[in-house]
Amino acid sequence: MAIIDRGNIKQQNRPKKSFCVFIIVAFTIVIMIISLLHPQELNNTPHDSPAPARITFSTHAPIYIDGNAGFLGPNASTGISWGSGTASDPYIIADWDINASSANGIDVRNSDVNFTIRNCYIHDGVGNIYYGISLNNVSNGSMIDNICSNNWFGIYPYSSSNNIMSNNNCSNNNWGILMRYSGNNILSNNTCRVNNYEGIVIDNLCSNNILSNNNCSNNNDDGIYIDQSSNNTLSNNNCSNGDYGIIITASSSNNVLSNNICSWNNLYGIAIYSSSNNTLSNNNCSNNDYGIWLEMSSHNIISNNTCISNEYDGILLYISSNNNSLSNNTCSKSWAGIDLYSSHHNTLINNKCSNNSEGIHFEDSSNNNLFDNNCSSNDYHGIYFDSSNNNNYLSNNNCSSNIENGIYLYHSSNNTLRNNTCSNNYNGIYIADSNNNTLIDNNCSFNDEDGIFLFQSSNNNNLINNTCSNNDYGIDLSLSFGNKLCNNTCISNLGDGFIFYSSDNNTLSNNNCSSNNGKGIVLIDSRNNNIIWNQLCYNGWEGIYISDSDCSNNTIWNNTFIDNNGASSTYDPSHIQARDDGTNNWWNSTEGYGNYWSDWTTPDNVPPWGIVDNPYNISGSAGAKDYYPQTNAPIIPEPSIIILAGIMMMIFLIIGRARKKP
Repeated sequence: MAIIDRGNIKQQNRPKKSFCVFIIVAFTIVIMIISLLHPQELNNTPHDSPAPARITFSTHAPIYIDGNAGFLGPNASTGISWGSGTASDPYIIADWDINASSANGIDVRNSDVNFTIRNCYIHDGVGNIYYGISLNNVSNGSMIDNICSNNWFGIYPYSSSNNIMSNNNCSNNNWGILMRYSGNNILSNNTCRVNNYEGIVIDNLCSNNILSNNNCSNNNDDGIYIDQSSNNTLSNNNCSNGDYGIIITASSSNNVLSNNICSWNNLYGIAIYSSSNNTLSNNNCSNNDYGIWLEMSSHNIISNNTCISNEYDGILLYISSNNNSLSNNTCSKSWAGIDLYSSHHNTLINNKCSNNSEGIHFEDSSNNNLFDNNCSSNDYHGIYFDSSNNNNYLSNNNCSSNIENGIYLYHSSNNTLRNNTCSNNYNGIYIADSNNNTLIDNNCSFNDEDGIFLFQSSNNNNLINNTCSNNDYGIDLSLSFGNKLCNNTCISNLGDGFIFYSSDNNTLSNNNCSSNNGKGIVLIDSRNNNIIWNQLCYNGWEGIYISDSDCSNNTIWNNTFIDNNGASSTYDPSHIQARDDGTNNWWNSTEGYGNYWSDWTTPDNVPPWGIVDNPYNISGSAGAKDYYPQTNAPIIPEPSIIILAGIMMMIFLIIGRARKKP
């Protein structure tokens, strides 16, 4: 039995006081010199051979126990100090120094009696592939306060369940703790650092194990590795300064990871490969290459994690990572806060993706839902859809104060953007080469350039009830066709409310284009547009400006022009409210309705009633006239009930589908 050194010091023959003082001062100086020369060695734990100061180990040969009866052999072979094998009186193996270079240090097999291995120092099995402590088909064992150093495995439970491993130091091995085909074990407060490979491995059908408060940092490979194992719980572990902090792979499901520190790793904080239905919450995955990485992994829940200052992405869903739920994560100071690549049907709710290069980035990812995310103050875009991102639904996201765009859709179609705030960016919403998108109720104000910009073959999009005020331009279309713009508010912009460049066959109806410093609506090289029922009031320049001869066959009727270009209630040729330098544009409908001009409301002495008897002369080289100017401002009709019902039905279906997902 090992000898306990209780530090008893005999009191007789004390040295003189002056000599004691000299010894203390000299010892203090030596310690200070050592700390200055080797500061890391004093603080670097664990050491290669850390032995507790209170224990004096006794040397023992490797211990081998097979079966319950094996514990009953002579103490010289079993190393048992005392105990009877019951829960209240377990067999005790304690305080041994065991060199494992010729066999596993302590090897227990085929046992279900209660036993405890504690305060043993087991070492040097690595050269001949021996383990510190090995369990094979064992239950009811406790491994407590042991030091397992320089072994192949520090502790190796195989096909062993209902065991406890606590407060062990399994450092400087090939693997700290490696467990296979084992369940219902508890691993707590172990130190598994500075191993050649992983700190802790849970491999091959290990289930219902609890890993808590383990220090698995500074390993050459990974902190904790889970392979083909499910229903395990990992909490409050430190898995930093390796390649991977925690890795879950090969169809490992229903694992719960919470409050782990997975930072400062060379590659990933937490990585999940081909594994589903895992839950990650409240983990700190910062200062890695990637904070959290999912690949070909579905139906996972990722919530309340902190992923800050990662080199690339805070959270990445990569290749067929579908039907995952990401909520309340903080993903800042990385390239992308959250990044989806070829991943579909995911839900992102209330994540903070600020102060990155890009807040949320999608590529080739469809049918995802984004609600209530904060994607502000990023170097480029708040939310960026890059190539073939279709049928996504974005609602109530804050995409403000980004250096470039609040939301940027490129080559992405059939998406719905509803009630997002995209203010104080360069552009609020930028859509390029993207078709059949619906933008409804978005606030795109106070941007440096455009509130909403449709560019280069962005066709057949619907813009409804958006507010685009206090920008340089409200809504800008360039090389875009067949779009419908209805009930948008584009007021108080520094330049123009709407500007169309080389954009044909668009419809503008029921929009408020007022109080802009420039013009209400501008057409440049644009044809066959239909401009009806718009409010064009108090603009600094013309309400509508058709700029060149390539603008042709545009139809403008039932619009309200009030006091644009300095006009008053009296017609003044130097303050005409519209200009047409185009070709064959129509300022009336075929039914005989023109527009309302606040400076041209009388006379109306002959039928048709409600029409000013004389045409309104429009300035410009076209010599255009409104032949049927209206005496009263048209009553703007409500949008078609059928159209609104269809839009609302689509929105409710999308929301309903999203809420059903985890």
